[in-house]
Amino acid sequence: MTMKENIKSDIDSIGNPALLNQVYEYLQLLKVNKSMKIKNQPEIIKLAGTLSNRDSSEIMTIIDKEFNETEGDW
Repeated sequence: MTMKENIKSDIDSIGNPALLNQVYEYLQLLKVNKSMKIKNQPEIIKLAGTLSNRDSSEIMTIIDKEFNETEGDW
């Protein structure tokens, strides 16, 4: 049995309408994400390698400083 057949079989076995609706909504999100990747991929590829090592190191340092420290009481 192929992966697609396994998925179809699993979906066919879902008896709960609410759960089936969640599966449907998830599939819709996957379709949106797939179309977004295809549309902007050339623009992203153009940017590959445009950051210098110095700039990327600086960005990584800022991200690490700003997002890896907890402020206040938790």
